[in-house]
Amino acid sequence: MQSLKASTQGLARLKQARQRITQEKGWAVDHPQWLEQASSFLPLVKNGKGMVPGTVGISTWKRFLAGEPVKPTNFKAFCQVLGLNWEDVVDADTVIRPQGGTAQEEASITQHSPREEAGDNSIPNPKSQIPNRADWGEAMDVSVFYGRTEELATLKQWIVQDNCRLVGLLGMGGIGKTALSVKFAQHVQPEFNSVIWRSLQNAPPVNDILATLIQILSNHQETPANLPESTSLRITRLIEYLRSSRCLLILDNAESILQAGAVAGQYRPGYEGYGELIKRVGETSHRSCLILTSCEKPQELAALEGETLPVRSLELTGLYEEEARAIIQAKGTFTGTPEEWKALIQHYAGNPLALNMVASGIRDAFGSSISEFVKSLKADSWPFADISQLLERQFNRLASSELEVMYWLAINREPISFADLKQDIICPALKQQLADTLKSLRRKSLIEKRVADRLKPARPQTKSAAGALVRTDSIQPAEARSFSEDFVCIAPDFQSVGNFPNQAISLFTLQPVFMEWVTNRLITQVCEEVETGEIALFNSHLLVKSQAKVSLINTEIRFILKPIMDRLINRLRGKRNLEYQLNQLLSQWQTQYPHTPGYAASNVRNLLAQINAVEV
Repeated sequence: MQSLKASTQGLARLKQARQRITQEKGWAVDHPQWLEQASSFLPLVKNGKGMVPGTVGISTWKRFLAGEPVKPTNFKAFCQVLGLNWEDVVDADTVIRPQGGTAQEEASITQHSPREEAGDNSIPNPKSQIPNRADWGEAMDVSVFYGRTEELATLKQWIVQDNCRLVGLLGMGGIGKTALSVKFAQHVQPEFNSVIWRSLQNAPPVNDILATLIQILSNHQETPANLPESTSLRITRLIEYLRSSRCLLILDNAESILQAGAVAGQYRPGYEGYGELIKRVGETSHRSCLILTSCEKPQELAALEGETLPVRSLELTGLYEEEARAIIQAKGTFTGTPEEWKALIQHYAGNPLALNMVASGIRDAFGSSISEFVKSLKADSWPFADISQLLERQFNRLASSELEVMYWLAINREPISFADLKQDIICPALKQQLADTLKSLRRKSLIEKRVADRLKPARPQTKSAAGALVRTDSIQPAEARSFSEDFVCIAPDFQSVGNFPNQAISLFTLQPVFMEWVTNRLITQVCEEVETGEIALFNSHLLVKSQAKVSLINTEIRFILKPIMDRLINRLRGKRNLEYQLNQLLSQWQTQYPHTPGYAASNVRNLLAQINAVEV
């Protein structure tokens, strides 16, 4: 009978795989679980009671690990236990083609290893193996779909032409990731033997998703009952199907399996198996593609992706104005000037879901008048609660360090360099974490990175036209700032530019749809702290930066300082009451925390100055 053994390179693979599983599960080389798992991949054999799973002994397992010949069925079963493709391990000189083992052995292996359904070990023609089929699960209806022509073309190039194995479809909530994934799958369905779309919104366990995918790809010949319990082994089984035919798998809403309140890409407890699935699908050679849609980029995707690699990411931005108008007009007939249409679309950054929501609100509450709605935006940036809820769901997933940076970006209003942002922050721990925090926020699709053509000198000390601000000289950064800081790079997201002023530098800002919403959150939080006297944000963030350029100072007064003042005057019933509260707050803070660094004193003085400026 023919036997198979591992090659020299294959032995190294076996050792590495066994060590990985030993570290994960604590199995010694003679642990019975190795044999129990292998038995699930062996052919069924007859006994007096019928067909039962085959068995294998510890001596055979050890011979396999030592590179000695074993039966083909045992060799392939052991490879599957280790999560390896047997063809990557075997010594080619021991493989006899086209003959194999007994007919019973070959039939059994074909049952568990779809790659060998063609009758030999070559990659079969997918269209000659199984019919084209699709399982859409609860995929949304995309019969009405606007724009995304460029994105559809890019995805087709990557997946159909370049044979990418793993693609991330990323963007903030409501940007259209789900709709695009369904529309794209419909467009390219004829290119694949199987298309499967599933939502992770309810966070199903990874073993359940794996069982579903395998069951569909096996044409229901395999069921959860006969699959191994091990996540690693189920992933191995899935990859065999991805090799045997050309499949397109889409897992939607992947952020549901990620941990809220943590840096981007970390998994919820019990969902770490998805990380192994993503990693192995991206690393292993096969003929299929997995698309993940998510507001956050999983860590494995970030580690594997590259512009010319078989793992890539596409980040969605808002729709063009014409396409955005079409979404609104699908709700009815609206009136407004071209400038008002543009203002509306820009306010929501072309976000399809936000525009769809606001269109219903304009129709029902403003008589379909965009003109009246745009006027209302000056008094209330977010007049409809459902849109605020859309943004709040993503905002609530942030870690505390990410929240601090989001508020600083809202205060700065304009794109800011890493060095300038670091100077603003007074918390030493956050200063150290800033690079990782910005990287995490980018992976959560909440901030943008732009590139400036030239570096600017240190921010000048200027005074606003209103003349209502005081200097913040009492608040010194933890370390002296030098001009060379603008050239420092400490992470891939922060381009190193050397000491050449003509080179580019990365600037960071909030996604447009978040700017006003985060600003409103900042105003609300500050007002609550001033009223209660329990300050945190009011001390950690400088509301108006008196050493910035005049245009920025005036913008901060208009959008941050004055709304805070107006809201507090209304809540405290008068300017005198607000002045008294601010003076009490300042006195209390200086008495209780005389040596605590922060911006509380400057914020109090700037609010008092603004009150006096208004009175004048």
